Amino acid sequence: MQRIVLLVLLIFLVKFSSLAQNLATNDLKKQVGLVFGMSRLDFFSGLYYSKQLRHIQPFTSLEFGVNRSVFQKRIFPRISLGMNYFLVSNKKLHFGPYLSHSYSLLKINSNSNHYHHWNELYIGTRMELGNKLRFTNSIATGWMNERFYSQTTKIVTGVNSLGFYANIGLSYVW
Repeated sequence: MQRIVLLVLLIFLVKFSSLAQNLATNDLKKQVGLVFGMSRLDFFSGLYYSKQLRHIQPFTSLEFGVNRSVFQKRIFPRISLGMNYFLVSNKKLHFGPYLSHSYSLLKINSNSNHYHHWNELYIGTRMELGNKLRFTNSIATGWMNERFYSQTTKIVTGVNSLGFYANIGLSYVW
């Protein structure tokens, strides 16, 4: 089920990007950036990419958990897909709601073949300040699903909870 949701979001992002490009190529702005964020799982650092068409901005980001990847020497990737909708959008300020889906996985340890999987569906706000070089800030909350192999029951178990995510970043627009 998780892979199907991720595939649908990826198809939506690709389709929307091609439609947006065909509608108004002059209005299309690309943006790359560095982000540093925090959630219940870890501190995350990574790269951000988006295309903006007027007030709508589909995005994707690839981040890594700092504590687990650097200090515990276990790779902890997080990929996010989503869309910003800027209610306020002028040369220096962009602000509005956003919706995102994130997926993370973490191998328990080197002796185990089991992974923890996290799916997160968040709604929140995003703000960007600046023209070409922008300071970015996002904060969101929503549903978080954790799936893991239980040593007690010997089956894969899922837990739903309330999650949050907040990040700051610096991006360049062209």
